[in-house]
Amino acid sequence: MKQAKKYYKQSRRFWYVESDKTRGKGFFWPASQVGQKNRLTNKKGFFTCEPNEADKDACFAKGTTRLKLKTISVKPRAIEVEQVLGEKEIAYLLSLGAGSYGQEHSKVLKQIYDRVAGLFRTKKLKADQAEDLTVVEYLTGSSQAPAADFDVKDCSNNAWATLLLPLEVAAEGGILSFPNGNYPFEYKPVAGNGVIYYNQLTDGNVDGQAAYEFSEVKKGNVKLAKLVLWNPEHACGDKRFTGLAEKDEL
Repeated sequence: MKQAKKYYKQSRRFWYVESDKTRGKGFFWPASQVGQKNRLTNKKGFFTCEPNEADKDACFAKGTTRLKLKTISVKPRAIEVEQVLGEKEIAYLLSLGAGSYGQEHSKVLKQIYDRVAGLFRTKKLKADQAEDLTVVEYLTGSSQAPAADFDVKDCSNNAWATLLLPLEVAAEGGILSFPNGNYPFEYKPVAGNGVIYYNQLTDGNVDGQAAYEFSEVKKGNVKLAKLVLWNPEHACGDKRFTGLAEKDEL
């Protein structure tokens, strides 16, 4: 309680996580200003064949990939990753349909998980570090109300980052935004480009500004893959959190 009071006095934010949690453990890409750029060499090549050839060794390109990252929001911290998925990988994920898929589902998914691990500066993602990848569909007329990948009523929750992987984008509508953010923000998804947003602040507290929403899809569909990453020291299994703090609490 003393730590929570001290934290509020210093930051004017409530402390929502475990009392002994003092700092985020995962890798945070710098985001001091919108437009800030970074580059990453990843040792995982792309899947290059049709979906029905997902387990053929010859379908996985050798060599490295060069990923470009750009800050698109500071508060909350959000980073766009250009071409994190190849064209054939997009086709493969679309072929799976809506649902959840672990990295052991196929060699393609294992390759994608390993590339994501490199994106967060770790060798691989263990079972307690990430949920199953979920393919989500927003059809014409649908939208995503404000939601978050943490629950402010569960102090053991430590989902610290989320990666969105757009697979199909709408011709009109389907815009990503952070309604609790400090500044107006809208992002038109790009198929193959990933978006990282951090559910956790670097001091270890959850970031209520990371609540996200998608506007109504007016023409076409939005299909994306979503991967939520966890702090392995305090992970809570496969829970899906949708709790949302009031804006005046953030």
